[in-house]
Amino acid sequence: MKSSLVFALGTALLLTACGGTSMILNREKVRYIRKNDVSAKDSSHIMEGELYRGMPVQHAIATLGEPLKTDTSSWKDGTQLKLTYRARPSSSGGYMPRANVYATNDNVTRWENLDKIPRFDAYYRPGN
Repeated sequence: MKSSLVFALGTALLLTACGGTSMILNREKVRYIRKNDVSAKDSSHIMEGELYRGMPVQHAIATLGEPLKTDTSSWKDGTQLKLTYRARPSSSGGYMPRANVYATNDNVTRWENLDKIPRFDAYYRPGN
């Protein structure tokens, strides 16, 4: 009970400190965490916007949002997913960087170019 109260207060403070789109995204993250009874370790990674190798792919999607595209392929080691994210279009148009997150058997194995997308670069720390 006490830990739930602390989590709820922490979440309320976090939502109050954020504005605009990030507030909506954080609300979705909190909803996902509560609905799926996510562990404390994974909850902190989701709220901080950080991936780690071995993270369940559904947690990664909760962390980064819905991908632009999902590709599935079969490998000898199992099923591999490739989640593709793209930078939001700017008013000037032009090239929009893409990033990929890879998962095998529903666990994140690697990612590339997340630092090239401004909305991820704001809180993404390479090497995690």
